[in-house]
Amino acid sequence: MTKKWLALVAAICIGALALPLLATAGHETVQDGNDTKGLLDVRRVKVDYAKRPRWTIVTWRGWTPRRVWDRGYFLVQLDTFGSDRFDYYAFVRSNGRRMIGTLVRDRVSRPDRTVSSVRAFKPSRNKLRVRFPLTKMRIGDKRLSYRWNVQTIFSSNGCPRSCFDFAPDQGAIQEPVPDRVPPTPTPTITETPTPDPEPTEPTETP
Repeated sequence: MTKKWLALVAAICIGALALPLLATAGHETVQDGNDTKGLLDVRRVKVDYAKRPRWTIVTWRGWTPRRVWDRGYFLVQLDTFGSDRFDYYAFVRSNGRRMIGTLVRDRVSRPDRTVSSVRAFKPSRNKLRVRFPLTKMRIGDKRLSYRWNVQTIFSSNGCPRSCFDFAPDQGAIQEPVPDRVPPTPTPTITETPTPDPEPTEPTETP
């Protein structure tokens, strides 16, 4: 990892903390408008699978690994602790020939820590897929879901200060953690005591 993109990512992650962390149902296709300059304006994002989620990021324009080399970056940010910030991010960049990805633990008071590599590949002219297992991250024992959002960064003559795009534009998407279901409440059986019969006076025989 170079100091250049590490500093850039750190700045983006800090800025993202100001975003309101709204949540919607998982496994939705996130649609985004044609609203950002540069090659990496996001058109839609979709997540498939559960234990090994795959993010498919589609941009409005086509691009190649060579064109985004040292200029374009993709981030998938994830909240797995249930706090007011993102805990991990998958960082995808070009090496000039193909797209490569890294999963990073975003820490508050210490330098970020590289967790592992992630699979990133480009199946078509305007599409990127990022995939890695949830076991690469620590998820709270009591958490039934995690949240994510996608960001892109691109710099060029038309984006001298870098162009950023978010999907969704605000907040994050909530995904269920596989094999974790809400506990079913156990019905409480309350016994109603049977009242004792009232004593009756004996009947006198005339």
